[in-house]
Amino acid sequence: MGGWQAGVQYLSYGDFKGDDENGVTTGTFTAKDIALYGSLGLPINEHWRWGVTAKAIISKYESYSAFAMGVDAGLNYYDEVEGRSISLVVSNLGGQLKSLDDNRKCNMPTQLSVGITKEVEHLPFCFTLTAYNLFDWDHDYYDGDGSKHEYNGGEQILNHLLLGVEWVASDYFYLAAGYSYRRQSEFSGSGGFLRGLSMGGGLNWRQWKAGVSYASYNAVDGSLMFQLSYTF
Repeated sequence: MGGWQAGVQYLSYGDFKGDDENGVTTGTFTAKDIALYGSLGLPINEHWRWGVTAKAIISKYESYSAFAMGVDAGLNYYDEVEGRSISLVVSNLGGQLKSLDDNRKCNMPTQLSVGITKEVEHLPFCFTLTAYNLFDWDHDYYDGDGSKHEYNGGEQILNHLLLGVEWVASDYFYLAAGYSYRRQSEFSGSGGFLRGLSMGGGLNWRQWKAGVSYASYNAVDGSLMFQLSYTF
């Protein structure tokens, strides 16, 4: 049996104070991103499924705006007997139809991710290992003092791995946590190891599903996200 879903994601960066080139205050302005998406997933056979998500993304920063459209496509293999799942996802196939400066339109940051999840026999736990950003292997960043940091050797591999664990207490409740070496490294000057951690949980009741998650995406504060869905 196949399934579909539709949704909206909204991210607001808050209010900002505006000044002109002479330092004269022009008032306040906002910055926000909105994504509208629709997804469809269908089985191929007993073990294989495929899915696709189409999305429209709108950005509004002060008096500037941009619009882009993209597609995510994925393939999944699941063996219920072995408790093993393997997935491959190509995300952000597409580009801008309107850019912020109306001069240069950019492609979306297309990425490849591969993940494997394994359930623990006779225990309500499963572990996940995901390799992500595989189309952007070389990644450097700058420390707070402006010095450039380059990933080398084994650190370069860790930079593209995500670790996760999920505790499924019952069919109605779960808790999950993840760790990103890349995020922890880039925020090592503010928060250390905890910057690489993310966590969340969810409730399932009949056709309703509710979830909440927390993660740090910048050196200032974390992001708290809520999700509510209904299965027809």
